[in-house]
Amino acid sequence: RIAIAIEKAGCGTHPSDHLSFYCLGKREGLEDIEPVLKNLGDPAPFTGAEITRESLRHPIYVHSKLMIVDDDYVVIGSANINQRSLAGERDTEICIGAFQPKHSIADGPPRGAIHTFRMALWSAHLGGYNPEFENPNSAECLGYVKSVTEDFWELYTADEPRHSDVHLLPYPLYVSETGDLSPKEAPWDCFPDTIAPVVGAKSGMLPAKLTT
Repeated sequence: RIAIAIEKAGCGTHPSDHLSFYCLGKREGLEDIEPVLKNLGDPAPFTGAEITRESLRHPIYVHSKLMIVDDDYVVIGSANINQRSLAGERDTEICIGAFQPKHSIADGPPRGAIHTFRMALWSAHLGGYNPEFENPNSAECLGYVKSVTEDFWELYTADEPRHSDVHLLPYPLYVSETGDLSPKEAPWDCFPDTIAPVVGAKSGMLPAKLTT
C-alpha cells in the first residue's frame, strides 16, 4: 500500500523512507567477557551456549508491548497475539494509554515526559544521544538511524567479535521499490546463529495479516 501511495503521489521515494522495521541484538568484544571467563566452564559442544561464546553476539528478545506516537501518546500493554492472551478465558491482561494535555502535537512538537522517554530509549539503543532524534519525522533523523543500524549490522555479522554500544539492527530483509519483501542471501536468510527463517509464513490459525 505504501508503494502504491508513493506511485500515486509521484514523490519518487522508497517504501522504507516511510516505514522501516528494526530488531535488537548485542555484540560484545573479548574485553567484555575476560573478567568473568575464569569463572565459566567450557560450554557443551554444538550448543547455543558454545555458539554464543564464540560469536559473542545474541539477539535481544523484546517482550514489551509498547507504542509511542508522535511523542504525544504512549500505549503500554501486556497481551500477546496468542490464544492465552486474547481468548479472555486464561491470562489476565492490562493495557494503559497516556498523554499530556499540555504537550500535544497539535501545539507543535511535544516536549513532555513522553518525548523524554522516547529519547532515552533511542539513546540507549542507538549508541548515545544525537540531536537528530529530536525530530524523528525528518529525513535527517531517518538517514542517521539507517546509517547507524546498517553499520551495526556489518559489525554484528562480522566474524571477529567487537564491542558496540548500539543495539538496534535493521530487520534483515530486502524491501523492493514495490514494497515486496525477500530474504537476504544465506546464511542471513535466517536470524544469526539460528535456523529460524527471517521471512515468516502464514500460520493457518491467525489472521492473514499476521505472520509467525
